[in-house]
Amino acid sequence: MPLKVTKFMKQMPLSLDSYSTTRTTFNFYFPQVGQFGHYPSNVSIGEKVTARGDFNTLNVVSKRKITADDVSELNFDDLVQVGTNEQILDYLRTRNILKNERGFSFDKIMYLMQDKSFWQQTMQILREREIFNEKVWQEGYRHKDVKAVQEVLGQG
Repeated sequence: MPLKVTKFMKQMPLSLDSYSTTRTTFNFYFPQVGQFGHYPSNVSIGEKVTARGDFNTLNVVSKRKITADDVSELNFDDLVQVGTNEQILDYLRTRNILKNERGFSFDKIMYLMQDKSFWQQTMQILREREIFNEKVWQEGYRHKDVKAVQEVLGQG
C-alpha cells in the first residue's frame, strides 16, 4: 500500500544530463509478512521504453534480523532501528564514533540510556576509550551514580 504522496503507479517526467543520476524514494506499507512482486522503474524517451529494471521480489518480514556482517554495512540509523543493544554497544566499542562514522550521534541512542544496565555498559566503554559525552554522563543523575555526577560537575 503506498504511503504519503506515493501512488500505486506513477508517471514522473524527469530530465537528466549526460552521466548524471538521481534518486527518488517511494514509501510503502505492507500489511502482512510475505513476498511481493515489484516492477521497478522504466525509462523512456518519448513513447519508446529505452531501459527497464528487472522484476524483483520483495521479502517482507515482521522484524529485520541482522548478522555481524550486516552491522559493518549498516548506517547508524538502521542499526538503532533493527539492531540489538549488544550490537549497538559493539559499535560503540569498535567504531570511530568521534568522527560520526556512518551517521553516528549520541542523540540517536539517548532513549536507551534510560535503561540503567545499557547506560552502565555504555559508560564503561566510553571510559575505556577515554571518550566523554556530557549528555551520556548526565544520565548519572537519573541513575543516582555519584561518580558520573562528580565527573559531570568536574569534581571527579
